[in-house]
Amino acid sequence: MTTILGIRAGFGIEGIVLGADTQLSFIEDGGKIQKKKPISKVVNGRDWAMGFCGMPTEELYKFFQTLKKQDKSSEIITKAISNYDSYRESPRIDGIHFQEINLLNTSLRRNDLSLEDLNRFILATTSEKYGLRLFEIDEFGNLKEAPKGEMQYVTIGSGSEIVEAHIKQELDKEEGTPSIVTIPKAIRLVRSSLTQAQRDPYTDSQIDLLILTQSGIKNPGKDLRETLNR
Repeated sequence: MTTILGIRAGFGIEGIVLGADTQLSFIEDGGKIQKKKPISKVVNGRDWAMGFCGMPTEELYKFFQTLKKQDKSSEIITKAISNYDSYRESPRIDGIHFQEINLLNTSLRRNDLSLEDLNRFILATTSEKYGLRLFEIDEFGNLKEAPKGEMQYVTIGSGSEIVEAHIKQELDKEEGTPSIVTIPKAIRLVRSSLTQAQRDPYTDSQIDLLILTQSGIKNPGKDLRETLNR
């Protein structure tokens, strides 16, 4: 349970801003939060970034370790996007876009992890082959690209309905004028949306933020901490 949001900036320097809260909640049987723990819910490699919701298991972190090996990340993610693009050209019921995520959640489910704790993801890429693309990935490994409209974005997690309402409210303020989304605007929207999502008890006030452009991936919070520690 969490809130993750990715927004694509299509004006000026094109990019994707990916943000997530940092709260891990431990829930009692009655649904009450027993305790909280801060964790990072965004992971990135050379030309990709992912945010996740669901249980942060050992199997999940092993999956991320595999992706972060540069010799494999491009192969695994490229294959998943290729499977998705092939499906779009010729829809069929067989075949899975992201086989590794399907296997991950199948294994977790067979080990009695609840359905609501299975992992879902937002995937953002800035690869030479596919450029800037933004996807939601469900528990079964199916990719769904961020729909193109006034604003191209994807949100998942327990606070996603709050985020959807906030973004709609912001778009309504611009009614009658085209919505121009730059990276600074996307950063502001991600921050304000995740701030609003704090009304969800499973979403924390601390935010992780990644900025993807064709020139690379920046982690403003991490960069600031490293600068202060020098």
